[in-house]
Amino acid sequence: MKYAIVSDIHANLDALDAVLTHAGSVPLLCLGDIVGDGGQPNECVQIIRDRAVHTVLGNVDLARSRRAEIDDVDSGPTTSALRTQRLSASTKEFLLALPYVVTMPTYALVHGSPHEPERYHYIDSERRAKAAFAACDNLITFVGHTHCPGIFVRDPDGRLQITEIIGDAKQYSMHSEIELGSRFIVNVGSTGEPRDRDHRASYVIYDDTALTIYWHRIEYEF
Repeated sequence: MKYAIVSDIHANLDALDAVLTHAGSVPLLCLGDIVGDGGQPNECVQIIRDRAVHTVLGNVDLARSRRAEIDDVDSGPTTSALRTQRLSASTKEFLLALPYVVTMPTYALVHGSPHEPERYHYIDSERRAKAAFAACDNLITFVGHTHCPGIFVRDPDGRLQITEIIGDAKQYSMHSEIELGSRFIVNVGSTGEPRDRDHRASYVIYDDTALTIYWHRIEYEF
């Protein structure tokens, strides 16, 4: 089966719509941080709530859901901007009920790292990648959080290969490496707020039969 995997939408509805239009009817998985700096958090949460098969809790989802409402007598551009991002009660309830980790037979989902997932560590170095692999035994773990697409491969002898995914759509086949006993941590990049010098929305198509990952970069009006 194929899955479309999104992460770090950050309330960017235009980017999310563009990705879902491109992905079509493929089942959706979400790695969290649905809300954030964009202006349409409730709309994005509703789409994920309706479409995603599994969703995990992001650090921004957690922080924004716990934040007290802004005093209505406050004024100024910062307060005005934050008011447009106010979360509804149902949005908060949905986000706070999400798990930190989802584990399925052919994949696992976590926003930051499987190492202390509630602390939202970045996997952005060899040391942190080793800690992440040591904390789980999943064949393939999908993560977000850094907003930069890439893949970490750990071979049976514990050696790491780290590859940053840059530029246009790219496919990675895991089949032969899985046969040799390798495991994988895959960063799908950010749908709504990339940090890899490419403004296009990022998401992944994962085929758990062919054992391939396909990173897509999608243009949208922003």
